[in-house]
Amino acid sequence: MAAVAPTPEDHVAADAAKLVAGHVEDDEQQGGCCCCSAASSSLARRATSWCRRRLVPRPVERTEPAAKPKRVLVAVAAGTEPLEAAAAADILNRAGARVAVVTASEDLVVEAAHGVRFAADGRVAELGTDELDLIVLPGGMVGSVNLRDCKQLEKMVRKHAESGRLCGAIGASPAVALAHWGVLKGFRATCHPALLRQLGDDGGVIAVDDRVVKDRNVVTSQGVGTAIEFALALVEQLYGKPKAEEVAGPLYVRPQQGVKYTIQEYNHMEWKCTGTPLVLVPVANGSEEMEALNLIDVLRRAGARVTVASVEDAPRIVTRHYKLNLIAMARRRWKL
Repeated sequence: MAAVAPTPEDHVAADAAKLVAGHVEDDEQQGGCCCCSAASSSLARRATSWCRRRLVPRPVERTEPAAKPKRVLVAVAAGTEPLEAAAAADILNRAGARVAVVTASEDLVVEAAHGVRFAADGRVAELGTDELDLIVLPGGMVGSVNLRDCKQLEKMVRKHAESGRLCGAIGASPAVALAHWGVLKGFRATCHPALLRQLGDDGGVIAVDDRVVKDRNVVTSQGVGTAIEFALALVEQLYGKPKAEEVAGPLYVRPQQGVKYTIQEYNHMEWKCTGTPLVLVPVANGSEEMEALNLIDVLRRAGARVTVASVEDAPRIVTRHYKLNLIAMARRRWKL
């Protein structure tokens, strides 16, 4: 049998035993009793154990450095669909990304579609040259045109896409902005159904009539009703499917998007309204941005007169997840 080399612990234990054994031998030569010998033996065992713990170096546990958060830019402009912008910012923020909402306009207060107003984090003109992991373009016909006409944004998105980094666009912006810039040439993509034909006629883009389309480093989607699916698809591209499923859980997203469903109604009542319906949507610091914007957007599309009122001392409120600076139309005391 081959000899086994002693370990550093064995050497330390042997030295400790010799050290204490010398004291035991001295005690015996001086007429020490068996009790003293027993105590010395116990001391030897304790010394050996102590030496093993204190003198033998332990392996150092190495911790992996924390991964840098993904950097995401959501570009907005006057006329942007607010729910499409908020869904992307909110859900990517929940996934752990560092999200910045940046306006292509000069004014930081964005006059979005359907009378929604919010404050952007900065301006496209002020951006540096740092690389981003994802650029998102929300839709809205007017907003998409304003994004398209921003030359600095066009240059940034072209460079970003050519380097193979992730781009996302929803609603009108795939057809109006990305296709116009030539970013979608040779890609399969979708957009708002009203613009699908235009998308297919624009420079080699393969138009697909689907809710969300992923082709290489580009993700496109159809509109407000697909905004959450779109944002979750971006999370999956950046972080993987497990993270997307984790983020989707608290949102109570239907497991099979696009499947027909019915809403059960109990104790049916006939609602009558003469003239234009008047609707109040109160908001406060910590309100869910997607829930508030969904109510405002849909009810205004239906023709209701919606007042967004802050219960805080100021009209500007900070929402819960992304911390969107939503600006209410009034505060505390208001008239419909």
